[in-house]
Amino acid sequence: MRHSGIVKRAVSAGCLALLISVGALAADEAVWHNPLAERTKGPFGTCWTFDRGNIDFGTNAPEITVRYVLEGRDIPKGATEMASLGVDLFDIDNDGGFHLLNGACDLGKSVSDTITFSFRVDYGKSAKNGNEFRLYLPLYNEVKWMEIGTSGGTYFHFEPVPVEKAVAFYNVPVEAVDRPSKAVRNIIQRKADFPVKVVSRKESKRPEYFIAVDGAKADTVATLEAIFNALGTTVMVVTHEKELVNRFTKRVVAINEGKVISDGMDGYYLNEEE
Repeated sequence: MRHSGIVKRAVSAGCLALLISVGALAADEAVWHNPLAERTKGPFGTCWTFDRGNIDFGTNAPEITVRYVLEGRDIPKGATEMASLGVDLFDIDNDGGFHLLNGACDLGKSVSDTITFSFRVDYGKSAKNGNEFRLYLPLYNEVKWMEIGTSGGTYFHFEPVPVEKAVAFYNVPVEAVDRPSKAVRNIIQRKADFPVKVVSRKESKRPEYFIAVDGAKADTVATLEAIFNALGTTVMVVTHEKELVNRFTKRVVAINEGKVISDGMDGYYLNEEE
């Protein structure tokens, strides 16, 4: 009986070692990609830079992990820890809609710690779900090093660096938002579908920027209107945002159940009872 107990303990220890070994193997199955090192396909550029504020990529992996090290761990007065140190990942559906993915994170404790975010993607949740993603970087700390890991997928690629002229944001204040994607400049980027870059006031006057926006005075609606006016071309905006429609004072076409119910210049957002 004594020997039997010893054998049982030995077998249990062996099983534990096996489980640990299998767990380590599973962790190693992730394939890691460095946005600074991997060249993008196409004529739009060679690689992403961390000063762009976001990174776009495509994959069909059900598990995505982002790990990175920051240059510092500054949390400005009025800012949140998540907005200062964390990232946001959006799934971009086939209609161009953005869907925020919830993930588990470890923000670390010191500047040398590797910060990690892990996400699970349910591609069967909606028929519209696409295989394109947008990763928003921390608002108030520069990324020193980053890798994006995928598990279970058959492909991964970084999307080409945008070729359009960027919208320059200068004099950007600290925003009391709870995550990076809620900063005004990042909301503008999603709604206007234009690259956005934070620069100095002097740099914002350079010709490679499409329009310069004073971040201290910017709000979503006014900035979108300035961008569309500067384009000088017809732009169709599909939205359910009442404030945005009423402030544009442009031609507004209201559609209900696939039928046009109003069409006029200096239009406004129709209430349901109208």
